[in-house]
Amino acid sequence: MRLTSNCNTIREKVLAIHDFVAKNLYYDYDSLNTSDWYRTIEQISQTKRCVCQGYADFVLVLLSCVGIQAENILCFAVENIFKHGWSDAGNRKSEVNHIITRVKLENRWLYMDVTWDSKNRYENGQYIKANKISHRYFDVTLPFLSSTHRFFERK
Repeated sequence: MRLTSNCNTIREKVLAIHDFVAKNLYYDYDSLNTSDWYRTIEQISQTKRCVCQGYADFVLVLLSCVGIQAENILCFAVENIFKHGWSDAGNRKSEVNHIITRVKLENRWLYMDVTWDSKNRYENGQYIKANKISHRYFDVTLPFLSSTHRFFERK
């Protein structure tokens, strides 16, 4: 894959894919609270917009293309831990509202939330490109991630 051809390590390949997805996809606020939020990989490729499920699925497809083991993790996320954090009983009991990706490196898992690192948005029928992407949620520790994300066990 040309996207990762200059990368020497798995981590570099993962970062290249993270950055590509974060730069090129747009969070679809228009579909967020509707029944029309789900997008297939083909639809995401055509429209370049989706919600967190699309970001995570797109990342998985690209990682798979270069032979990197990864999986998506369901979670409940609070955007502002200081306003409505884990002391809020509703947040401690809430259902899944978000999805992130973890990638198997040689001896550990790398966690990333590409959705939160992408600042692009699709809102009111307009594509709004951010000035830059973030790496705040790339290769983060579980304690840091757990301050805003609560994970669900697979059943």
